[in-house]
Amino acid sequence: ASCGGAPIGIIKHYIQQQQTPH
Repeated sequence: ASCGGAPIGIIKHYIQQQQTPH
């Protein structure tokens, strides 16, 4: 998906953490 080297699962998890109030 991106040249970062991280799988889509990690990307989605990261985005969810950004949108979720912690």
